[in-house]
Amino acid sequence: MKTKLFWVLCAIAMVFVGCEANEPTDTCQEEMQVAIELAKLVDAEDYEKIFPLLDKVMPTDGNSVRVVLPHEIEGVGYVGDGVCTIGVFDTNDSILTNSFAEDFWRYLQVEKSQMGAWQAYLIAKMWHYLPLIWHSNYSYRSNIYSKSSYGLKAARRHCVIAWNKVAPSITQEGNQYLISVCYWSEFDGLIRENCSVSFDNGIVAVTTLNSEVLHEYDCGIIF
Repeated sequence: MKTKLFWVLCAIAMVFVGCEANEPTDTCQEEMQVAIELAKLVDAEDYEKIFPLLDKVMPTDGNSVRVVLPHEIEGVGYVGDGVCTIGVFDTNDSILTNSFAEDFWRYLQVEKSQMGAWQAYLIAKMWHYLPLIWHSNYSYRSNIYSKSSYGLKAARRHCVIAWNKVAPSITQEGNQYLISVCYWSEFDGLIRENCSVSFDNGIVAVTTLNSEVLHEYDCGIIF
């Protein structure tokens, strides 16, 4: 009985220290490092360095792309709801679009590669951890890119979860890349979101396919 208990405790300990057996082979380490560096820039509010980091996504025709803060959007102030957007600006610094509709990606050239698809995905999902105002904070996410990610630490305070259940993945299927990333939300719990980044006629489309709740949680805070 003592021997059996010892091995059960060992298995649990391995989950928490991130040394579980049958861990998946890391095939997207470089992409995850870009995501980690991006999160650091956002935390430091060093927005001007974001798009030089995302070097596989380039604006066309002399245009530029940058983060648009909530107070810069007409009709939105710090006393109301608001999210940051990603804006494409022309050579006169007039905004062309700040919506992820099809026209947004027409102004950008994305390298058709795993890294290019990943960076397009990061741009589309970045608003979840850029500054949020009031009710918009329900949308905040702590993404899980590595074993040291805050999102994984937060999840493990509420549930036992193995790394191989939350590890990110990027796979190619024909003309599209399938991206699967887990995140922690104080209002939804531990979620795995599956997206596709497709390349059709030179135009990129980032599409959310589905989400899976791995552990449900709600912190109870009401904005």
